[in-house]
Amino acid sequence: MNDAPDPHAGGTLFTPVRVEARRLELRADYYSSPIDLGVLKARYPPFQVLSADPLVLSLSKSAHVVVLRFGAVVFWQCEDSECADILEEIQLVTKLDPPAREVRDALVVLVDQAEDRVNFRDVWLKDLTLEHIRIISQTLGRSVALKQCELSVTQALTKTTPIVQALRDRGALTSSERHILKTVGFTLAVKETILAKLGLSDDPAETWDSERLSRLHALLSDHLDIKKRLSALHEKMEFLSDLNLMLLTLLQNRTSHRLEWIVILLIVIEVAFSFVHFFSTFH
Repeated sequence: MNDAPDPHAGGTLFTPVRVEARRLELRADYYSSPIDLGVLKARYPPFQVLSADPLVLSLSKSAHVVVLRFGAVVFWQCEDSECADILEEIQLVTKLDPPAREVRDALVVLVDQAEDRVNFRDVWLKDLTLEHIRIISQTLGRSVALKQCELSVTQALTKTTPIVQALRDRGALTSSERHILKTVGFTLAVKETILAKLGLSDDPAETWDSERLSRLHALLSDHLDIKKRLSALHEKMEFLSDLNLMLLTLLQNRTSHRLEWIVILLIVIEVAFSFVHFFSTFH
């Protein structure tokens, strides 16, 4: 490793982190619900806690884990057994279901490089600090959270496809009212979840006072296509919102037409009974 970095580089206090490996493998998992960092932090001795929010824990040798409040967990150079222990501890404390494997992501960080840069396959750092661990973990964690949102929206679009096809081919709603309402409810739940996570697009606080960290965050965000993916997600959400509004309007019209026919039928029955009663008085 190089000598310790200047603790005041870039106008920000940097906290050096010593690791034995120069090649660090990262793995990010994601829980669909927030994690109570305070409760989790209390289960670890103070000497392991490097940061409270996000919660950064020092494990063994070069291993660290970063737990983010919105549900992401980023492992730095951790053995599979260490990852499993941390996830089990989180599930024990929070009563959450296991993280979804389909949104898991990975990244490689190389330390002791000539400059800070983000390449196609890895991230280069001149030196490793706690602030770098936080920034990289938050950006990678936001990426897996965004991937979960993308999967949820895809599910919502898949559920609405048969309804849209029926409107295109037959010009009418062919599904039952209950099925349509369940579809609308699912898409609304997805939208609510995503809206609660739109803060994922905000820059981390560490980037406000450090040009070095701001540049690294911007490079990594571009590498992970955060802005493009958020933009595509917004477009799909707008489509779902418009579709929900249209479906509810069509349901309301269908209900109104049904009520109109019921009223007409009742009038016909009443007239028929009147005729029967009228003619029965002459016999």
